[in-house]
Amino acid sequence: QARTAMSQARESALRLQHPYIAPEHMLLALTDERTGRAPQLLETFDIDLASLRSTIESKLESGEAPVSARQLPFTDGAKRVLESTVDEARRLNSRTIGSEHVLLGLLREPTGVVKTVLADEGVDLQAARLRVSAPPKR
Repeated sequence: QARTAMSQARESALRLQHPYIAPEHMLLALTDERTGRAPQLLETFDIDLASLRSTIESKLESGEAPVSARQLPFTDGAKRVLESTVDEARRLNSRTIGSEHVLLGLLREPTGVVKTVLADEGVDLQAARLRVSAPPKR
């Protein structure tokens, strides 16, 4: 799931004509995801994913020139999120890294668009960790 989310983050960056992958692209990818736990987790905070996506996109400017489909570099913030993602999966004793761990990694970023948007929606790291570690509802 985490690999799929990173692929979708790349697609978001390309669509917005950004020559890099940033945490904002990662969160956009999680709002697009259909089968992972991150969208379900966000919905437990009563977040409308389409609205969240619009809010994020409204805070980002599109690039001015088309970006080629070559490999896009990760920003320093995105690299920190990836490191935090792995740390969160380990902390929760998970054998795999899922989109829910990417969301937790995003929540660990101290500043930026992602932090502001998620805080405005009432999502914080501690509450999200509790919900990730709770058994899934059937």
